[in-house]
Amino acid sequence: MLDDRQIGAVVMALPRADLRDLDHDLRLALYRVSFARTLGVEQSELISGLDTFASEKRKESMTELVKAERSHVATYHKYTPQEIIDALEVSRGLIAPAARNLGCSRDTIRKYLAEYPEVAKAKADMREAVTDSAESSLYRAIEDREAWAVCFYLKTQAKDRGYAERAEVTGPSGAPVKIRLVYDE
Repeated sequence: MLDDRQIGAVVMALPRADLRDLDHDLRLALYRVSFARTLGVEQSELISGLDTFASEKRKESMTELVKAERSHVATYHKYTPQEIIDALEVSRGLIAPAARNLGCSRDTIRKYLAEYPEVAKAKADMREAVTDSAESSLYRAIEDREAWAVCFYLKTQAKDRGYAERAEVTGPSGAPVKIRLVYDE
């Protein structure tokens, strides 16, 4: 990230002839976009926010500019929580496919999950629905007498009845294993 001195140098390099000139507004907007990118704002959010950056009145100091950029980044949301929920429902609660469908990063989805309880609940509900579906498929496979399904169920759900997979190491005729250590001299 740029420090205040470097940011000031960039701003000072901008043409100062006419501050109301469109060329200056575009350069200032591009500078602000590059600054926002260093704060982690997504490219799609920057493109849709260019008009806001260009139309803001000029700040008097770099400190005010930094504060304005950070507050803008913190409050800007491209998607509504309902759009995120809909994408998660289509992807059955998986973050990567939901992000691809929306055209955003996985981190954007995670930010919404952290910020909006209703989005987090929708994701958890979708994952529960997928788990229920998988259990139903497993039960159908058990009823169809699929050996793999019967074994899997017994190994994971009937351990209390002795269906556990474990390796037992014993000596001849079930006796304890004898270990003899040999040291080289």
